[in-house]
Amino acid sequence: MTALLAAIGLLTRVPISRAFNESEVARATAFYPLVGAAIGSAQVAVLWIAAVALPAETASGGASSVPAGVLAVCLVALAVWLTGALHLDGLADTADGFGGGRSREEVLTIMRDPRVGAYGTLAIVLLLLLKVACLDALLERRDATVPLLVAPIVARWSMAVLGWWLPYARADGGLGAVAGGPVAGRGLVIATASAALLLAAISGWEALVFGAIAGSVTLVAGRACRRRIGGFTGDTLGATGELTEAAVWLTAVAIAA
Repeated sequence: MTALLAAIGLLTRVPISRAFNESEVARATAFYPLVGAAIGSAQVAVLWIAAVALPAETASGGASSVPAGVLAVCLVALAVWLTGALHLDGLADTADGFGGGRSREEVLTIMRDPRVGAYGTLAIVLLLLLKVACLDALLERRDATVPLLVAPIVARWSMAVLGWWLPYARADGGLGAVAGGPVAGRGLVIATASAALLLAAISGWEALVFGAIAGSVTLVAGRACRRRIGGFTGDTLGATGELTEAAVWLTAVAIAA
């Protein structure tokens, strides 16, 4: 139970009234996909509430009279609020560091700077635009429920994989440092099993496609992190999760086309 609470505290803005030790933070890896499922479920719940409270008079299938673009922005904003923009912040820091740093030391220094630069701003803006555009298209096709559930699940799984696969990049340690190691490796087994079961139950055969996309994004991100900084940081975990989520939504749009 403490590991689950640690996962919730790490990945969302839900207030948890206790601190967690390194072992609990490492074991929290096992529950990353479940936290993702909770975030996706909250978005789907809002989608269904909109359809019930404001039904479209001429549409079927539980459609809402709220314009798809407006609803897409609201659903993306909900996920940002639930996570406290933590992963978007990681994306911005990673983009600034990888875009502006030449040496490993420069990249890590820039990533630790609390200010957001041009690369980080562009990364956030473009990613949010992409997410809204994808969700808008899926809502128009009445095909948003499955991607909304699947994307945050595989995104958190990809973060667990990256933390297990790579060493921590900073010599002085940090909160992200305990996301790896043997304890996190055991958690990854549970995370992988739970993610696979959830995906199979939610999306059927498409689970294979979404899993392959998530694995591919994680592989590319991991190689980039190893090459540029020699490992992962908390920022690169968040960036990988955001990119994985966007890739899943893009794939869903392609499947629904």
